[in-house]
Amino acid sequence: PVNIDVTDVFCESEYIYVSSECLTTLLPNRSCSVRVVFDPMIPWRASCEIEIRPEGGPATMVTVEGIGTDQWGFE
Repeated sequence: PVNIDVTDVFCESEYIYVSSECLTTLLPNRSCSVRVVFDPMIPWRASCEIEIRPEGGPATMVTVEGIGTDQWGFE
């Protein structure tokens, strides 16, 4: 499993941002693709899915869930 400091991950309404420091320090030689999934019944709650794919290796999915834009944690 890949551990990402939650302070390095910011989920917002339309995108997720993973800081360059996080990528270069924790995820060298890896590509990250991200998407945000909204729950239509609870508009202020969303899940951010980060796919971390090391070069030549299997992908790892990290899901970050939270309410609002500043309270995020891993589940």
